[in-house]
Amino acid sequence: RVTVQRRKAGARSWTPIKVLSTNGSGYWTLRQTVKATADYRFRWQPADPYGAPTGPVKTSDVLRVSLKRKR
Repeated sequence: RVTVQRRKAGARSWTPIKVLSTNGSGYWTLRQTVKATADYRFRWQPADPYGAPTGPVKTSDVLRVSLKRKR
């Protein structure tokens, strides 16, 4: 399972926005409408082949997402 988090511009704390399951290869997808510039990241708990947690929770790098400006 993967938890996607968002941090609004100027905020210090992260808010979980969605918990997703991965496919058999460990991939996941999220479609999200962007209403304002924000930072996103995801967190996950590594697990063994039987689903038991192994090691500490991992956190991705941060991705800044901005609105597309219309011309």
